[in-house]
Amino acid sequence: MRLRPQISALVTLLLLVGLALWSIWMMQPPAPVPATAPLTEFSAERAFAHVQEIGRDPHAMGTPAHARVRTYLLDQLRALNLADVQVQETTIAHRRGGSVGYVYNLLGRLRGTKPGSKAVLMLAHYDSQPNARGAADDGSSVAAILETARALQQGGRLQNDVIFLLSDGEEYGLFGAQAFLKHPWAKNVGFVMNLEARGVSGPAMTFEISPQNGWSVEALAKAAPYPVASSLMYEVYRSLPNSSDFTVFRLADYAGINTAYIDGFVHYHKLTDSPQNLDLGSLQHHGSNLLGMTRHVANQSLDGVKAPDKVFFNTVGFHMVHYPMGLNGWLVGLLGIMLLAVLILSVRKGVATVWQTLAGMGLFLLIMLLVTVVFWPITVAVRAGMPPAYTLRILPESPFAFNYYINGIYGSDRFLVAYTLLTIGLVGLLIRLVLRWIRPYSLLMGVYALIYAVVVMQLFLLPAATYLFLFPLLFSVLGTGIVLALNLVKRDNTLTHTVLVGLSALPAVVLLSPLVRLLFVTFDLQMPFVVAVALLIVLLGLLLPIGFGIERALRWRNGPTAASVALGLGIIVTIWAVYAEQPSPQQPLHSQVSYYLDADAKKACWMSHNQTTDHWNKQFFANPILSDFAQFYPAGQSGRAFGQSKRLVNGAPTFPLAPPTAEILSDSSSATARTLRLRVKSPRGAAGFEIGFVTSDTADVQGLWINGEGVGLNRRPVAKGKGFYWQAFCHGLPLTKELTITVQTRPQTPLELVLYDQSMTLPEPLVRVSRPADVVYEQGAGSNQTVVRKAYRF
Repeated sequence: MRLRPQISALVTLLLLVGLALWSIWMMQPPAPVPATAPLTEFSAERAFAHVQEIGRDPHAMGTPAHARVRTYLLDQLRALNLADVQVQETTIAHRRGGSVGYVYNLLGRLRGTKPGSKAVLMLAHYDSQPNARGAADDGSSVAAILETARALQQGGRLQNDVIFLLSDGEEYGLFGAQAFLKHPWAKNVGFVMNLEARGVSGPAMTFEISPQNGWSVEALAKAAPYPVASSLMYEVYRSLPNSSDFTVFRLADYAGINTAYIDGFVHYHKLTDSPQNLDLGSLQHHGSNLLGMTRHVANQSLDGVKAPDKVFFNTVGFHMVHYPMGLNGWLVGLLGIMLLAVLILSVRKGVATVWQTLAGMGLFLLIMLLVTVVFWPITVAVRAGMPPAYTLRILPESPFAFNYYINGIYGSDRFLVAYTLLTIGLVGLLIRLVLRWIRPYSLLMGVYALIYAVVVMQLFLLPAATYLFLFPLLFSVLGTGIVLALNLVKRDNTLTHTVLVGLSALPAVVLLSPLVRLLFVTFDLQMPFVVAVALLIVLLGLLLPIGFGIERALRWRNGPTAASVALGLGIIVTIWAVYAEQPSPQQPLHSQVSYYLDADAKKACWMSHNQTTDHWNKQFFANPILSDFAQFYPAGQSGRAFGQSKRLVNGAPTFPLAPPTAEILSDSSSATARTLRLRVKSPRGAAGFEIGFVTSDTADVQGLWINGEGVGLNRRPVAKGKGFYWQAFCHGLPLTKELTITVQTRPQTPLELVLYDQSMTLPEPLVRVSRPADVVYEQGAGSNQTVVRKAYRF
């Protein structure tokens, strides 16, 4: 049966696009369950009441809002009638040195029917970034835990205890999780479930599972009603500059899972991480899986929760498959035999040659490299047309220097469509050029051989990710073999051919399309997004049996019509996507400015890490200079590795703010050391301290303890003059706003202490023009911050 070529091509194209969109849509989170649902169920609407309280204001460690959220959550834990509700208040050093955190962990326990058995630990952090309301990150996870704790008590008792940990200090260095490892309950934990968010929407994905994951994977596939996970996700996560509380437990050899949703990355760590921007479907996804997993895991023996690693992934929607890692070798071997047989058959049928296949392999690799590289200048141009954004300059002295953008984009899906069309257009034009020299099926066999080489590399270097190309390639090779065997190569406009190549392409479209989108929204035009482009090119290569027929049927005057149209549409959509990024109250600009006061010199200045200004913060930088800020910090500000040693600095009026104080508690000397104990305090109630010492020699400072906790010091040369600057941070403070520090030096060593206390707001009387609705503060502690400096000599 023959079809009209143009109609057949258009229908096939629409079906392919529809299948790709459907496979992406099937991964979306479930609908939120209303508050009227049975009490045994998890309801996102019930949990959202907690999100509204938690996400009212930014609540970083040490701030009044942090204390408000802590009080609210403690009341909620007590209202749940959990056993042993308590606060773990302690000082804990960062595992890598350089800082401590003063944390208030909140804990509760649901007793099981088997005392003494291993417990299940579920945790989420309740602190936020300084300029983020933290509704999603991580208020939604805290709310999911509270609603899960309520629902668990509506059914029968579980066998194992369940520990609820609302951790503190995650944003500044995973301090709460580290502190919990010193809590007596930590010794009894058998399985850990951490909840996170790196955006405000999207499916809740289990992106990290502890090593020896076989038991955990089986539990997730069996108990979670909507599992989304793959053994590839952890490899993607490792490429991101992120860690979470789960990192602490994984490094301590606990078994468990880590789950987060990541769509809407542009809101991550921003004031727009608000309750109104949170997708209740994502909250429902978090909670439904957490409740299902807890009911299952808490009724299992947790003495043997480690088993050989598995390969696992979603096929369509929430259908998850898993198999032993050792099966990879057999499948790769089978695929190799099939590919060799199809190659021999294609040569015998006269549609390919060995040499042209090798040429096709090299040419398709060249196409991948060229198109991927082309997106570098395209993205640089796109970013240049968008509103100013905070960047890090990577490799500043190198000819390969580039700007790394910290923030995401509002129109992730707009740019995904634009870049997909551009990729299709560029790849289509280059393939049309290649087909002047080699036959279509020689190119196809070359593509298969290239992808198979990648599969073999994955088998040895990244076995957890082998499935990614193995199954799409296996079905594509099988379909091509049947087409060759039935002599359908030159009858590609028949229904039989269309159905065969369409069915063989299903695994490629269903498995790879959601992953292309996932990678794109994960990186949001940050340079690693080119991985998504490369993956899309691989998908297009696997679709060549369909693409050949579509391209030929849609030609006009024998030109590359389909590729040209795709390229033109891609350019149009890109221009529209850039224009749509303009600031508005719904998608505000990210602006950066902080206030610094030197109480000794009685001088003040405004400072921004970003060297460009915007329509709001330009009021602070009428006559700016670029400075290393050594007039305020003895060693200048950190960040030289990223080319950020220069800051935008402008003089500012002095504002009467009480400086931090230092009081000697004791000063003793021995033949080997001088030990100085000090009480430092922030009379103005700041959120944290930077503690610095200026010495003349690298051996002068021998140790530092903050509230009795030893902390490693960062040491750098003084920027102006001779000497060294020793630096440590304290994130969060007790209600008294004071700390005890003990420093040990060489005997008879004079010591200069430089104290900085940090609060998370600007002095309002000095802000002439209020921040408009289309501007929010940039993320991080270096924005919307007031720092007061005071030096002491002992």
